Amino acid sequence: MQPRYLFENGILKTNPASRKEKKEQSSLLHPNSSLAIISSADQLAQARKVMGAAFKLYPHTDVNLHKDFEKQELPLGFLETLSLSPKPKFRFFVVDIAEENLLKVEERLHDFINILKYKPFESIEIKFFMLPGSVDLERQDDESISEFSRWARLYITGQFDDLRKEIKKRRESNSSLPRYTINHCLEHALCEDGRTFTYLLTDDLSNDKSLDDAEKLLKNRKDSDPMSLTIISFTDDEKSNKWWREMSRTVSNTAFIEGFHAERKRVADCQGKAFPYSKGYWLLSQLFSIEVEGYKMLRKAYPVTGECLSALLGRESSKKEYDYYFNFHPKAEKYRNLQDEFFNNKKMTAKEIIEANKSKAVTFKSVAKSDDLDISTEHVNAVSKKV
Repeated sequence: MQPRYLFENGILKTNPASRKEKKEQSSLLHPNSSLAIISSADQLAQARKVMGAAFKLYPHTDVNLHKDFEKQELPLGFLETLSLSPKPKFRFFVVDIAEENLLKVEERLHDFINILKYKPFESIEIKFFMLPGSVDLERQDDESISEFSRWARLYITGQFDDLRKEIKKRRESNSSLPRYTINHCLEHALCEDGRTFTYLLTDDLSNDKSLDDAEKLLKNRKDSDPMSLTIISFTDDEKSNKWWREMSRTVSNTAFIEGFHAERKRVADCQGKAFPYSKGYWLLSQLFSIEVEGYKMLRKAYPVTGECLSALLGRESSKKEYDYYFNFHPKAEKYRNLQDEFFNNKKMTAKEIIEANKSKAVTFKSVAKSDDLDISTEHVNAVSKKV
C-alpha cells in the first residue's frame, strides 16, 4: 500500500500514487502541488510517521478528528476554530430559491450541520420564507453528537420534502409560492440582538425591485453591531453576485460567498497553487470568514504570514514549507524582501508588516488600494460558477 504522504525537502504533500490507489477525488485545484491537508486521526498518524520529529501541531490544535472529515478535506485544527467564541446563535434564512437549486441548498445545510455539530452553540434556526414556521435545533446536554446529527438531518430533510410538496401542489392549481423581496428578508434577518451568526441563502436578484432599499438597510448597520451577516449565493447571475460582492466590501460584519469553483479559483489567483484550498476550507469560510481572520486573508492578494499558514493548516509550518508556499505566490517577487519577516514575525499580520515597511519601498505604497482588496471580479466572469 502506498503511503498517504510524501515528506521531501522539508515539505509535506499528499502522495498522488496513494490517491490513485484509493481512487480518491481531491477537491483541490492543484492537488499535486499543494501542501498536504490532514483531516482525520488516521491521516494524522500517517503524517507523523513520515515526518517524525519534524511534525509539530499548531498550539491548542484539537486532534479529536473523525473519519467523516476526510470527505470534505476539512483541515486539521478547524475544531479549534469552532471554539474561538462563546456559544452563539446560528440563523439560516432560505430566500426564494429556484426549484432546481433546492437540492443544492439542502445538501449545503447538511454540510453546515455536520461541521457545527462539533461546536457548542445556543441554538440553530433554519427559516424558509416560502413556508410558515422554522426548524429549530438545540442539542441537549446529555445528547451525543451522533444523536443530534441524526435527528437534525431528519428535520431538515422533512422541511425540504414539505417545500417540494407545496411547490407541486401549487403548480397543479396554477398558483405559486409567495415571493418576498430581499429587503423584506433582510429586515427579518437583521432584527436579532446579541452574538448571532446570520446567513442568507439566496438566488437570482435580477428582478428584485427592492435593492435600493436593501442597500440603505445594510449601510445603516453600525460598525459595533455584533451580529455577522454572510450571503451565500446559489446563482450564476453576475448582476446579482456583483451587487452582493459590493455590499460585502462596504458594509461592516458582512461577507459574500459564491460557489466552490469560483471561490477556489479566486483563492488560487490570490494565494497560488501551493495553498491547499479544499471544499472543507470553502465550507468553513462560509460559516466563519467574518470571525476567523485567516479565512479572510486567503482572498487578499498578498501572502499570508508563516503564523497564519500554520494556524490554517493546524500544524507548524517549517521555513522550508513556508518558502515553498511563498515561491508559488503570484506576487512573490513584489514581496520578496519581506519573505523572512513574514515567516518570523509571530505578532503582526501580513498587512501590518507591509504597512510598517511602506516607507522603505515604493512598491508597497499601493497595498491598501490594490492587494488588500479581495481579488478583482474580472476573473469571476470567466469561471464556471458551479455552486
